Formats: sequence, C-alpha cells, structure tokens
Amino acid sequence: MIFNELSISGSFLIEPELVCDDRGIFRRHYCKEEFASNGITTGVLQGNVSENPYLHTLRGFHYQLPPHAEGKT
Repeated sequence: MIFNELSISGSFLIEPELVCDDRGIFRRHYCKEEFASNGITTGVLQGNVSENPYLHTLRGFHYQLPPHAEGKT
C-alpha cells in the first residue's frame, strides 16, 4: 500500500498496490502492520479484495513459511 501524507496533519491518501494476472486483480485494502508503521492504529487486522472478470475463477489460499506466513481463518 502506498501512503501519501496530505497537507492536513495526520491525513493520508492511501492507494492499494494492484497485483494483476490473467485471473483478475488482487489488492490489499487494509493491513494493520502497514497502517501502524504510518502511525494509524485500529483493531482490524487485514482486508483484501479480488476482482475476477471471468465466471468460475478459482482463487485459493497457499501455504507460507515464516517470516512471510499469515494466518488463514
């Protein structure tokens, strides 16, 4: 995510970084760690969105080892 601080103190324009492939677009709209590193704290952990232009597109979870592991619920 790209954090652009605005002229009003403590306000940001936050733009998602798009990950595109032939299945569509995936983007992270919120990540507790990225927001916290910019001084913004909340109780939300993470929010992601995927857009799939084709019917029956399958996206799945994948296994990751530390330090890049993320919990899946």
